[in-house]
Amino acid sequence: MLSVGDGFDLSSALTGAGIVPPTSIRGIRLGITKAQVREILGKPEKIERYAGGPVARYVYGLTTISFFRDSQRVQIVSTRSPGVRTKDGIGTGSLLNAVDASAGTKCEKWLDEIPDDGFTVREWHQECVVDGNGVRMTFYFPVSYDGPQNASSKVSQVILWPDSDAK
Repeated sequence: MLSVGDGFDLSSALTGAGIVPPTSIRGIRLGITKAQVREILGKPEKIERYAGGPVARYVYGLTTISFFRDSQRVQIVSTRSPGVRTKDGIGTGSLLNAVDASAGTKCEKWLDEIPDDGFTVREWHQECVVDGNGVRMTFYFPVSYDGPQNASSKVSQVILWPDSDAK
């Protein structure tokens, strides 16, 4: 049986809360073990294995939990499920202006110009992040080729991962 000290998010696991920024997705926190993931979410629908990348990814519908190299601990949690949301209703499919208005969220846009066979591909990117305790939760929006995303852009994926900028 898991206890609060085991590093999982007891409150979201018990209440069924989907996203708790920047702590957990579906009750899964970074650093918990494969056994703890199975105890919280049950047997994965699929286990994917990759050479040169994550050794294993547990797949639960549109939610994926990644374990790298020889680690038995969660390294990344991501979801594309529109049913997995914060207590305020933010998640996949949420509008940019709703995510931008969320407490603690910082949103930014940038342009990548990629040379390709004599012309330049212009990709506009948008993300909103919530940082805390060495963890980053990112709300991603689809890449746009027509210009910057606008208020009607919708979240395509939510990812929980280590914050490489954390001190």
